Amino acid sequence: MPDILSDLDLGEDKMSDPVRETQAGLRKHLPKRFYKQATVAPGGEGGFGVALDGK
Repeated sequence: MPDILSDLDLGEDKMSDPVRETQAGLRKHLPKRFYKQATVAPGGEGGFGVALDGK
Protein backbone atom coordinates (compact mmCIF):
# COMPACT_ATOMS: atom_id res chain seq x y z
CA MET A 1 0.00 0.00 0.00
CA PRO A 2 1.55 3.33 -0.98
CA ASP A 3 2.12 5.85 1.75
CA ILE A 4 -0.54 8.56 1.55
CA LEU A 5 1.74 11.24 2.94
CA SER A 6 4.38 10.61 0.30
CA ASP A 7 1.98 12.04 -2.31
CA LEU A 8 1.96 15.43 -0.59
CA ASP A 9 4.35 18.05 -1.86
CA LEU A 10 5.41 19.87 1.30
CA GLY A 11 7.14 22.62 -0.65
CA GLU A 12 4.00 23.58 -2.57
CA ASP A 13 2.45 26.96 -1.85
CA LYS A 14 -0.65 26.70 0.33
CA MET A 15 -2.45 29.31 -1.77
CA SER A 16 -2.55 27.29 -5.00
CA ASP A 17 -6.38 27.34 -5.12
CA PRO A 18 -7.46 30.32 -7.29
CA VAL A 19 -10.74 30.77 -5.40
CA ARG A 20 -8.94 31.06 -2.07
CA GLU A 21 -6.40 33.45 -3.58
CA THR A 22 -9.23 35.71 -4.74
CA GLN A 23 -11.01 35.53 -1.39
CA ALA A 24 -7.79 36.39 0.46
CA GLY A 25 -7.38 39.46 -1.76
CA LEU A 26 -10.91 40.64 -0.97
CA ARG A 27 -10.53 40.54 2.81
CA LYS A 28 -10.40 43.92 4.46
CA HIS A 29 -7.38 44.54 6.61
CA LEU A 30 -8.84 46.12 9.72
CA PRO A 31 -6.69 47.96 12.25
CA LYS A 32 -6.22 46.26 15.59
CA ARG A 33 -8.11 48.06 18.32
CA PHE A 34 -7.34 48.09 22.00
CA TYR A 35 -9.65 49.50 24.63
CA LYS A 36 -8.76 50.70 28.11
CA GLN A 37 -12.20 50.00 29.56
CA ALA A 38 -15.19 47.83 28.61
CA THR A 39 -18.41 48.28 30.59
CA VAL A 40 -22.03 47.14 30.39
CA ALA A 41 -24.41 49.96 29.47
CA PRO A 42 -28.22 49.97 29.59
CA GLY A 43 -29.74 49.41 26.18
CA GLY A 44 -33.14 49.84 24.61
CA GLU A 45 -36.11 47.57 25.36
CA GLY A 46 -34.64 46.30 28.63
CA GLY A 47 -31.45 45.04 27.01
CA PHE A 48 -27.83 45.80 27.56
CA GLY A 49 -24.97 47.10 25.46
CA VAL A 50 -21.21 47.19 25.64
CA ALA A 51 -19.50 50.56 26.11
CA LEU A 52 -15.89 50.62 24.95
CA ASP A 53 -13.90 53.45 26.54
CA GLY A 54 -17.19 55.03 27.60
CA LYS A 55 -18.61 55.32 24.07
